[in-house]
Amino acid sequence: MSTKHQNHSFRPEFAGFAQMTPEQRLAAKRQYNRQHYLENQEKLKAASRERARRTKGAEPTRPAPALCEACGALPSGKFNVLHADHNHAQPYQFRGWLCACCNLTLGQAQDSPARLRALANYLER
Repeated sequence: MSTKHQNHSFRPEFAGFAQMTPEQRLAAKRQYNRQHYLENQEKLKAASRERARRTKGAEPTRPAPALCEACGALPSGKFNVLHADHNHAQPYQFRGWLCACCNLTLGQAQDSPARLRALANYLER
């Protein structure tokens, strides 16, 4: 069956899938996913760790300072810590330590200096 599902790992392995109610399909999908996870637990965990390492794996090259390196503020937010910032074009390149506000701002601005300058110009007019 070539029907696309939200969870692409789900593959109905029986002919009656099309005749099931939405609740039955969801139950079958959950059962399949649970069984798949139990059978492949170590492999899935290793893949998850590797994905996290590739996307967030910038190793800090220096210890975290007391203040944000961008704005000079004390860390704030849910965890009250500084975040290790990395270059998204080169994922393993550590850039510095940022407070939650600066880290989120950089992410929303898509790490674009031109966008950040344009926003600063907008604020100053």
